[in-house]
Amino acid sequence: MTDKTIPCLIGESACSRLANGICPKCGLDSNGVFPSIQDRDEALEAARVRYSAAQRNEEVRKQAEKERQQRETAKAAWQLARTGGAAALEAFLSQYPDSTYSDEARRRLQELRKEQAEKERAEAQRNEEARRQAQQERQQREAAKTAWQLAQAGGIVAMESFLAQHPDSEYVSEARQRIQELQEVENLQELQKKQEEEASWLSAKDASANQLETFLLQHPESGHTKEARLRPKKIRRKKKIRAAASALAIIFIILIFRSGCSNKSPPPSPLAPAPSQREKSGQAKECKLQQRFQDADNVKWSGECNSGGFAQGHGIVQASRGKHILLRYEGELSNGYFHGKGVLIRPAKLRFEGDFQDGEPTKGIMETSDGMRYEGNFQDGLFQGFAIFSIPREFYDKEKTSSKGIWKGNFYIEQGVFEKGKLIHSCPSKPACDRQIEEEKELQRQKAEQEKQAKERQQVQREAKEPQAILTWPDGARYEGEYRNRMPHGKGIYTSAKGIRYQGDFHDGEMHGFGVRTIPRAVYSATYKSGKGEWKGDFYIEQGLFESNKHIRQCSSKAACES
Repeated sequence: MTDKTIPCLIGESACSRLANGICPKCGLDSNGVFPSIQDRDEALEAARVRYSAAQRNEEVRKQAEKERQQRETAKAAWQLARTGGAAALEAFLSQYPDSTYSDEARRRLQELRKEQAEKERAEAQRNEEARRQAQQERQQREAAKTAWQLAQAGGIVAMESFLAQHPDSEYVSEARQRIQELQEVENLQELQKKQEEEASWLSAKDASANQLETFLLQHPESGHTKEARLRPKKIRRKKKIRAAASALAIIFIILIFRSGCSNKSPPPSPLAPAPSQREKSGQAKECKLQQRFQDADNVKWSGECNSGGFAQGHGIVQASRGKHILLRYEGELSNGYFHGKGVLIRPAKLRFEGDFQDGEPTKGIMETSDGMRYEGNFQDGLFQGFAIFSIPREFYDKEKTSSKGIWKGNFYIEQGVFEKGKLIHSCPSKPACDRQIEEEKELQRQKAEQEKQAKERQQVQREAKEPQAILTWPDGARYEGEYRNRMPHGKGIYTSAKGIRYQGDFHDGEMHGFGVRTIPRAVYSATYKSGKGEWKGDFYIEQGLFESNKHIRQCSSKAACES
């Protein structure tokens, strides 16, 4: 190859030049001859430039084709994913995170997730409501069952109370039947009551004052009442003055505290902020208070408002009438009510520092201008739970104050458990009160158990002496025969108010076993129709086996029924 011969730009072994003509890769004529080496080199450089440009154009074309195919693929995948669910959208985003449809896919996925979350929340709410409803029904059934068990150990009053509290329970029919039966045996119980009263008096008259007091509680109308009251004079005197100092608590809680503020009132109205707030902000803010203030003609609030326009957060409330300040509160508010930590002052009356909830005090220390001091919990404005209450000597009234307190200097101290404003347990600490309450509950339980056992023994004795009974009902129904637990049991005859008569076997108050039921034509209906009886004159006769008050088999005798 001479200097003027054109060399292959990519090597002789891979040369694509034709024998005659122009190479499709480098663009040089295979038969071309240049006048000089410089012309040849310039032609080669131009060929190299063209070759490089051709390669770049090819790469650009391939890249554009690849991107076009990716867009087409992404478009097809998006058409499928948009009609699918969250899983399809997630799969699309994992494959095509940067496609033109990615933002829309993410938005759609977020909407689907939000919808799914809403559905799950709604489903959870429905399940929770169903669970609560089921739990409430279960609790009602359990309460009715427990109340029925307690009522069974009581008398007519207990049964009537049960019917009033649980008129729709499954034990209503049985309770009514028990009431009717108990009314039949009241005469026997009255006689036995007199015998027990006499025996109780013989046991108590020479015993302790506690037993005499128990006798008076159990037999308030006894002929021995006067004598029993003359003996324990000291005990009766103490009981007479047992009007707890909680009466004073009720008075100054209701008359002093609640006369200043209340959370029950007409709709709230805007209240101007206190002057300090006006000066600080430079303009008046209108906040509303749902806490009402009696007798006040001017109420000021210095603090912030929530989005609903009600006083919210820490601030100061001042209520006045004319120039006279009725109340000042500094502390937390929520939605227009005293709520959280705060200090309430009624000039010349009281100061309370502690916790509030929805406008009511719940826990804290209250001190009155008279020197009274209470530290503990509140409920509905009354003392509640373990607390300490101090009364100055000049305000102590033995006729109105509990005898459970102690004197410390010039103060009468009541320390223990309060309930609805009254001291019910005197004890030095809350654990001691808890133990005392548990011991009293245990004693009451033991006493109730003993009374139940005594009634059961009396019932067994009555049934042993009176295997036969005549029971009547207010509607005119009548039963005569054997009984158990104050119910027909064994052989007997029952006649309803409508004239339906059954003679035969009973079990726990129901027709059960062999018997004959006679139904007059005048009252015969589908209610009594079994389809197994027969007419005899004006009476429909059912003779055979009965189960739970239903005629199940027609037969002429008990032996025939059993064969």
